[in-house]
Amino acid sequence: EAGPFHAVAEEGVPFKQIAEEIGRRLNIPVVSKSPAEAAEHFGWFAMFAGLDAPTSSARTRAKLDWKPEQPGLIADIDHPAYFSLPGIRQDRIGQLRLVCSTTVRAQS
Repeated sequence: EAGPFHAVAEEGVPFKQIAEEIGRRLNIPVVSKSPAEAAEHFGWFAMFAGLDAPTSSARTRAKLDWKPEQPGLIADIDHPAYFSLPGIRQDRIGQLRLVCSTTVRAQS
């Protein structure tokens, strides 16, 4: 049977949670922006930063008998190797500020 098949452990990780983990690892603050502020800050990337696009591997698990064996996204991002890249000036990290766009979705 043809795809799509998604090889993901989680059903959806909010952009804000990803930003918070990166901010924690880099020891920089994470700030929320309104949709208008995010559009100004992110420019063309704003629609992706505010996008709620959860995915599921339920079909992949059922059709291919697949199961995740690696850490989930947040646990993977928490690995020190992500933040020890050559060329990252550790003395400049404190000058950064991570910005997270938030969207509000109506509860049904």
